[in-house]
Amino acid sequence: MAAQLMMILSLAPSLRYRKTFKIGKRSKIQSHTFICEFVTIGDDCFIGHGVMFANDLFKTGTPDPDPDSWGRTLIESNVSIGSNATILPVKICSGAVVGGRCSRD
Repeated sequence: MAAQLMMILSLAPSLRYRKTFKIGKRSKIQSHTFICEFVTIGDDCFIGHGVMFANDLFKTGTPDPDPDSWGRTLIESNVSIGSNATILPVKICSGAVVGGRCSRD
């Protein structure tokens, strides 16, 4: 699956991302954000500066080379994530406001 970007999207020029992710309509992604594989961001979301998404939890203490074992992240619609947050594999429900670190559904 390749990256899928929906229409009317605001992406900062210093955004870093990998090949398997989705970003919904009218979402805004600020600068210095890293979007790893298997991240889905819904419609009308705001992702602040420097937000880091992580999909490998290093369960064995080393990076896992098998993408099938990596976690998935679902950010539903109308979610705001504050600057410098680290988002581990979770589901964040519609309308949520997240700041700092999110590690549970």
